[in-house]
Amino acid sequence: MIQAFIYTLKVWWTAAIVSPILILIFLPNQNHSDNSQDFIITCLVVFVGAIYSVPSAILFYLTSRWVNKLKVYLQKLILTVVSTVLTYLPFGLIKGIRLEFDNSTIVLLGSYYIVIVAGIWLYKLMLVNNESISIIV
Repeated sequence: MIQAFIYTLKVWWTAAIVSPILILIFLPNQNHSDNSQDFIITCLVVFVGAIYSVPSAILFYLTSRWVNKLKVYLQKLILTVVSTVLTYLPFGLIKGIRLEFDNSTIVLLGSYYIVIVAGIWLYKLMLVNNESISIIV
């Protein structure tokens, strides 16, 4: 139980911190050139993103507990599929169920989704019998 919680926190916070940086890289704001504004915007996006993603993090935690007795690759595959829906959920809450997929929306969704999936496959998820698989510790 605690392993699933720690795993969820690692994936969730990685996405909440790294994704806004990717967004700033791939979707630069043309209205300003001050790096201090970029830092403030990044902090704001991390804060707001963390708040709006709490329901997704809770559902991700419950899913990671549910798949705990499966083989590791199946666990991670299921979590990857579930994360597809959970990545869309906060954006659906913010922009409404019917998103328009313009460049900015694709960059926003893609940044979070890529980081979440990377976190799922890179972080170690402990099994019931203490076997684990990970690319990094």
